Amino acid sequence: MFKMQKEHGTNPSDLVVGIGPCICVKHYEVDEAVLPGAKGNFDLRMANKIQLVEAGVDEKNIEIMPYCTYERTDLFYSYRAEGATGRIATGILITG
Repeated sequence: MFKMQKEHGTNPSDLVVGIGPCICVKHYEVDEAVLPGAKGNFDLRMANKIQLVEAGVDEKNIEIMPYCTYERTDLFYSYRAEGATGRIATGILITG
């Protein structure tokens, strides 16, 4: 059970989720703190999708933006690519 379900009675199968731009697996190298016993690349998009599906969100209701923030610094900030931070806005809409 995830927090929205516990605190607000949200039915995960009613959710439509958009995963915004993030660093892609090709550029997201992590250490043992993220991948116990290994160092390698981590698929942040897939990790988020798996967590949502395991929480009960219907896979067909998950949209993943294909942009990599590391590769598309013309559109997004990337600390790993540029060594500087910026802001990306997020929105949530509750209907019904």
